Amino acid sequence: MSSALLLGCQKPPQPTNTDKQTLQQTNKTTTTQQNCTNLNQAMQNIDERSSIEALNQVNAQLKQCISQVKNTQQLQWLQNSSNMYLRFMQGHQSKKGYDQFLNLEEYLYRLMDQDSSWQSIQQIKNFQAKPELFKKLSPRDQYLLQHQGQAYIELQDQGEGIIDYRRQPQYILDVFAPSLPIDQKIFVQRMAKDNQDLFYIDAAINASWAELIERALFWEKYLQQYPQSYFAKDAQRLLDEYSFLIFFGSDNTPAPVPYTGLASDQETDKEALQQIQHLAKQKHSHLAEVAQKYLAFTTTPLEQRQQKFALTTANTVTDNPESNSSEQLHELLPLKSPFESTDYRDCHQDAICIQYNIN
Repeated sequence: MSSALLLGCQKPPQPTNTDKQTLQQTNKTTTTQQNCTNLNQAMQNIDERSSIEALNQVNAQLKQCISQVKNTQQLQWLQNSSNMYLRFMQGHQSKKGYDQFLNLEEYLYRLMDQDSSWQSIQQIKNFQAKPELFKKLSPRDQYLLQHQGQAYIELQDQGEGIIDYRRQPQYILDVFAPSLPIDQKIFVQRMAKDNQDLFYIDAAINASWAELIERALFWEKYLQQYPQSYFAKDAQRLLDEYSFLIFFGSDNTPAPVPYTGLASDQETDKEALQQIQHLAKQKHSHLAEVAQKYLAFTTTPLEQRQQKFALTTANTVTDNPESNSSEQLHELLPLKSPFESTDYRDCHQDAICIQYNIN
């Protein structure tokens, strides 16, 4: 028999296990790349009609893709993910006809108001415990309550009768942080730590003066170390906010040291004063210099302030030292008040600051 005939009768070579694995890996890589390419659109498709399964699928794709792209794309996805969650969680409130349903806050407060005690949101184990009332909620509210705690979504009692959904700060730590540059990773890690709990409750500061000062010093050092960070503006925003609160308090948290001499002044917060005194001794800190000026002002007798801390503002009431004290201190410490900002940027809900568009 000829050699040509023998060759013609031989079977073609069969693919080996290695060949099969290579093919499977190639197909898997191609699929992953395709998913990453389509990720922007997939995120955009998530809205108030989407299911929790669709949200989980996008998050799974993000985890796969985030380490494969440049930082500019990572940051774009980070912003897009925040918008995605806002649409998913808040669409139920803005939807047309929402006012015909039972209000979500009203329903939840009825759940928390038990016969013999008051439960917090975190203590509620069954969000459908009042089925007749539950049916009166909008379909979207019913759906979100059924899936509360999934896909990093949780309810938060924000005080003053406001209860709403938020994305847990842990989301950014799990999905984005492992692939971010060190300065960005440090930023989101610190934000996630600070924002586990509410910072403001009924316009009062939900933190000690020691914690306020520690946060301010952290962001001051962060800006010294990473002045060009992508998050530098938000770090400065936080530093400005904490700095103001340390010395002036908030609407329902009085300034730590009374300085107007008026009968309405609160007593000195001794713990806060000790913390400010300790702050004033810090080295290489602009905030320490502010603390030194603050202590110098508050320890100066009221009648001596006019001469020692002369006002330069045009609207000075020179014949009323008590009224002047507030203006004098604000001029001495030109700190930006977070309560006068109009940009609606919230840095106390998530592991990044969230921009809200207020119409």
